[in-house]
Amino acid sequence: IFSATTFAPSVFALVNIIPKEFSPNCPTTSLLRVTATVYFKIFSTNSLLISLFNKTEKRFQKVLAQSDKQQLKVLKLTEELEKTNQKVKLLLDNAGEGFLTFNNEMIIDDEYSKMAKDIFNQPLENKKITTLLYPDNPKKANFLEDTLKDILVSNSLKQEVLLSLLPKEFIINDR
Repeated sequence: IFSATTFAPSVFALVNIIPKEFSPNCPTTSLLRVTATVYFKIFSTNSLLISLFNKTEKRFQKVLAQSDKQQLKVLKLTEELEKTNQKVKLLLDNAGEGFLTFNNEMIIDDEYSKMAKDIFNQPLENKKITTLLYPDNPKKANFLEDTLKDILVSNSLKQEVLLSLLPKEFIINDR
C-alpha cells in the first residue's frame, strides 16, 4: 500500500529527472507533469480516505466495546431478576394460599402459585378465571366477568359498590 507521503516524492523525483533537452512546453514534459499531479492527487485522496477509515474504525471499536459492556450489564440484571422471581415464586408456593393474576379479558397469566393449581386441581394458564370459579354455571360466570370488567374501568365509588355485589368466597373442589 502506498501513501501520498511515500509516493509523492518519487513522483516528483520522476518529474525532476525529465531530461533538460525537453523544453517546458514540450508535450512529453507537460504530460509527465500532468500525470505526476494526477497521481499525487489520487494518492493524497487515498491517504485521506485511509485516515478517515482508520478514525471510523476506532469509533466503531469504541461503540462495539460499549455495546459489549451494556450487553453484559443486561445479562447480569436479567440473572438478578430471574433469581428474584424464583425467590418470590418460592415464597408464594409456600405461603399456603393460592395466588394468581389475570388480564382484563379474565385470562389467567402463566405465573401462579402451586397452591392455586392445587385448589383448582389443574394447570391454570390461559384459562378464564370466571369459568374456573363457575364451571357449571355460565350465567354466573358471565355476570362475574362483566362485573370485574366494570370494576377495572370505574371510579372508586362505583368500584366499592360493584365489589359489594361479588361473593366473599368460593368453594372449589371442597376447599
